Amino acid sequence: MEDQVRQLQQLYPRIYIACHTEHVKAASSSVQLSARDSAILAHFEESKSLRPSKLARHLGVARSTLSQALKKLVALGYISSQKNEIDRRQLRLQLTKQGHQAMQAALVLDKDRVAQLLRQLTPAQRKTGLEGLAVLARAAGKAMLKSNKTRRKEIP
Repeated sequence: MEDQVRQLQQLYPRIYIACHTEHVKAASSSVQLSARDSAILAHFEESKSLRPSKLARHLGVARSTLSQALKKLVALGYISSQKNEIDRRQLRLQLTKQGHQAMQAALVLDKDRVAQLLRQLTPAQRKTGLEGLAVLARAAGKAMLKSNKTRRKEIP
C-alpha cells in the first residue's frame, strides 16, 4: 500500500501542473467566483439536487458557514434553491445552466490543456484512465465524509 500511496502522490501533481489554469481572483474573473465558490459548485451535478445540510456535512463546515456562500451563488444565478415538495422546511439546491457554464470557466484544470492531454491517449486508454479517476473521486468523497464525521466528534 505504501508504494501505491507514493505513486498517487507522484502522479497526481504531474496532471495538475500540466493542466492547471492561472489563478484569478473572484472580483476580476468574468464569472465572479472565488476558489471556495468553485469548490462548492464542483460538488453539484447538473441533473441532481443537493440538500444544504448534506453538502455542509460533506464539506465539513457548519450550515451557517455554507449559507453565505450559497446565497451568493443563488444571487449570481449559478444554483437554484427550491423548497422540498414533501417537507417545505428543506431546501433543494440545483446547478443551473448558467452555473454549469460558470463552473467550467472557473475549473482548476484548463479545458484545452486537458483535451490536449487526452488526445495523446487511445480511446481505450482514455476510458480506463477516466474510470480510474472516477473510482478515486468516489473514494475521496467517502474519505472526506468519514474524516469530517471524525473531526466533528473530536470538537467539544
